[in-house]
Amino acid sequence: MIRNIIKFIWSFIPGTFKADSLKNTIYKLLIVYEEKIKVKHHKSKTINVVYDCAVSPPTYGDFIYILMVSRYFMKKKYNTKLIIINGEYRKETWQRIKKKNYEKKVLEFKQLAINFKSQDKIEVKNWKTFALDYENKKNDEEFFFKERVLERKRIYSHSFNFLNLQLKSEKKSFQKKFLINKNSFDSFLKHKLPKQYIAIHFRYSKKRKLNEFSKNISTSRNISYNLFKLSIEKLSKKFPNLKLIIISERSAIKEFKKFKIKNNNLVYADIFSNNILGDAAIVLNSKLYFQVKGGGIYTFALFSNVNSIYIHNTPTNELTVNKFRYSSWQNINHRYIIANSDKEVENILNNL
Repeated sequence: MIRNIIKFIWSFIPGTFKADSLKNTIYKLLIVYEEKIKVKHHKSKTINVVYDCAVSPPTYGDFIYILMVSRYFMKKKYNTKLIIINGEYRKETWQRIKKKNYEKKVLEFKQLAINFKSQDKIEVKNWKTFALDYENKKNDEEFFFKERVLERKRIYSHSFNFLNLQLKSEKKSFQKKFLINKNSFDSFLKHKLPKQYIAIHFRYSKKRKLNEFSKNISTSRNISYNLFKLSIEKLSKKFPNLKLIIISERSAIKEFKKFKIKNNNLVYADIFSNNILGDAAIVLNSKLYFQVKGGGIYTFALFSNVNSIYIHNTPTNELTVNKFRYSSWQNINHRYIIANSDKEVENILNNL
């Protein structure tokens, strides 16, 4: 019934499917409002949250959105089950990594979920097994975006918007319980962090023999030498007494070291961490988190109380609160700044 109403309204809305168009914005809002209504009428307190690799990317940020949805339901006293469906992979996004690394990435996701502790149970299975299991218990358990899961449509792209909508009406006490604690991943650090520092994320992805990326990896969100150098100069000038810890994929850190930027406060995450959860600890314990362009590590700052400056292009999937605030639970210490070109980023940095 609700879906038919949405389709009817949709047919009368003019416009394109551009990320920030009116038509696309209304579409994304209607989808999460429909799910909000369904959640309100759940009959069971057992819920399945599904990440189907056939329609979802191999990216940490999108997977963490799903983990935070599961965490939301856990905090709402649901018995939560995270299901990762493997065996089929979305070509447009999985081709960014080498095919031999597909199953390894699924195992990484599973381990990340285990350490995240955002669910009561985790299962990895193919679609055929999932479909058979569903037939046996379809009336006993709830699903997050049930119809979309069964139709094998993506849900990761609506997960943040769902949380943004749900958290907006929650009490501050619940928001506090929901957000990630600063010490959650300290056990994944291999060395003690500086007392005060800025955590900085830049992306630099390209195919190498020893990393996971294929020749199809996009380089559009890679940081340039000039923006890297300018960012370090501006942050050092504004915060002269703070260390600067650069976080990125380890092959990217090797590239950044070749830039040979001379700064006594500049260090790299590989000194303190071996994996994404160690990097998360660096983010969560920082005095300020700073990021230019894309990178899923931002989700740790997004779902925490860390002060942050996030310079990014207009989001494809996320409905932000406004042009300066990303989510409904963030305060004024989280600055979100839209920049759709290197020139715009440069202008922002020059006015920090």
